[in-house]
Amino acid sequence: MKYTKEELEKIYDNNPNLIAKMFLNAGYREDYVIGMFNDQTKDAIITQAQKISEILSKEVYHIKEKYKKAELPFLQDDRNHMYEIVNNKIDKITGETLQQLYDYESDKYIIGIHRTASLPEEIFSKGIKFDSDNDYTNHVQKMDNFVFMLAQIMYCEDYKLSRGVFIIKLPKSSVEKNNENAYPIYYKANDGKLYLRPEFVCAYVPVNNKILGNVIFNNHNYDNLYDQTTEFFLDESVENNLNIN
Repeated sequence: MKYTKEELEKIYDNNPNLIAKMFLNAGYREDYVIGMFNDQTKDAIITQAQKISEILSKEVYHIKEKYKKAELPFLQDDRNHMYEIVNNKIDKITGETLQQLYDYESDKYIIGIHRTASLPEEIFSKGIKFDSDNDYTNHVQKMDNFVFMLAQIMYCEDYKLSRGVFIIKLPKSSVEKNNENAYPIYYKANDGKLYLRPEFVCAYVPVNNKILGNVIFNNHNYDNLYDQTTEFFLDESVENNLNIN
């Protein structure tokens, strides 16, 4: 059931245990909920309860156990903690869509995210502008763990007032060193700036107060974006290793 702020305030005043139970039902640890009621103000708790109420009113996404396995053993405790934070907190369709994007041809592509305050159309139409370099790792954070990726998306607003995240999938052949078949991932636009090619920008996830919106896919056609004069560039690390000028 979805509650208004006024309804939650009445519940808090008359029976705060019901608010606590709402957090527990959403997957929060008991010690976290106890600490929240001890340390946070009523308004802060009500604000969080509104988010939980909205999520619980929908069918939520349950993360499969296999995704809890950390990419490195020493990160397992951290990934377990992140699992508790994001599990059952995301709309079911959104979560399943992101899982499919993460898994799709993972043997051929790396996946990353780009946090931004830019609107989807701006990036979908031209790509991600690189102001001073052509090293994708300065603009795209590579994701090696699905639970970690979901947490980074959920908390993207903590980074430079971002309003959402773009999902990037780059061919592994283009970012691996000493690969003579590397596919250029940058182009120089008419403004003279270097851009990550927009066809690698798969989707955008809007985020508002840590609530993930529906995934917006990039359905643009780029037949008219490039012409015979367009300059393309490899990733800087690949380029240096191949000795290409």
